[in-house]
Amino acid sequence: MTKKGYTQEETQIIESVKLYLKAIRALKIERFNLNLELENIPTPQSPIFSDEPKGNSGRTKVEQLDSYIMRRELLIKRMALFDEELNKFTPYTYLLNTGQRNIINAYVNNRGYAEMIEMLSSVYYISETKYRYEINNICLTLSKYIDYNNPPMISEINYRYKVLLSSVQ
Repeated sequence: MTKKGYTQEETQIIESVKLYLKAIRALKIERFNLNLELENIPTPQSPIFSDEPKGNSGRTKVEQLDSYIMRRELLIKRMALFDEELNKFTPYTYLLNTGQRNIINAYVNNRGYAEMIEMLSSVYYISETKYRYEINNICLTLSKYIDYNNPPMISEINYRYKVLLSSVQ
């Protein structure tokens, strides 16, 4: 079954690019979650380190501080791998016109369809009809620049992170 006005090959490309964009969305969500985790780790200047540890934890302030610093550094390295992958995609969005770029930004930065349509409408003043009309053309344009048959996967980034950790030890 082909989309109206598109060949079978173009329809397959459109669907592949949409899967690629969903993979980018998954990376952005995972990176956002890692950032939230990073923000919850106390910094050395945090008031949590102003007093001795409470209770019988058996860990000194120095040990706790070292542990937090190590966790922060590991999260930063992991986030850098996500950033690297996302930064490969971002320049291609600048090849699109502003309206198309806004649609792609809404597509990859929102978790669901309703949220995306709401953002397009309220922030960019793009209707759902305009989105439906444009998304297929956007996918065909992006297909010229991205490797849509090889979308970035969280599992691949996690594997690269494990390799990075094993090379450090």
